[in-house]
Amino acid sequence: MSVSIFTIISTIGIGALLSMNNAYKRSRSQRTAVDSLTFILDSMSRDIRTGSQYSCGGSGDCYDINGSDTFSFRDQDNRMVKYTFNTTDKTIERVIDNGTSENITTPETVSVENLSFRMKSESAPNQQNDMVQPFVVISIFGEATYAQVVTPLRLQTSVTQRLLDFPVGS
Repeated sequence: MSVSIFTIISTIGIGALLSMNNAYKRSRSQRTAVDSLTFILDSMSRDIRTGSQYSCGGSGDCYDINGSDTFSFRDQDNRMVKYTFNTTDKTIERVIDNGTSENITTPETVSVENLSFRMKSESAPNQQNDMVQPFVVISIFGEATYAQVVTPLRLQTSVTQRLLDFPVGS
């Protein structure tokens, strides 16, 4: 009788342990995807913060509700950097000095559904004569999939230019 009770309790305990282990693996994988996307967003923010000559899809301000899926600027090494959303691969791409593009996200880990840049600045692109620091809002919407579990991801950050953007002689 006691052997039967021990077997039943052991079976229930092992089943619960396996279930918790699977939940942990799923959670860890989803956390890895979120950490990867957060790292990418932080990297983009750092590059934009130390850059200049911002442009949203070739125009100046793009601070409307839709924003732009393309953002370009000069980085601190004076290279032209462009971030864009690849709708075919559902990835974020970076192009430096009009060279080859590189995916900075992997569709296996995270499927990006929408990338939006919204920028508020007083002057047109490539002008350095306004009194307002450029303000950029980056929004990424997507989903992480692991073991047929889809987790929606919504990340957003705002960035201001670190360099002073005042006219000479002010």
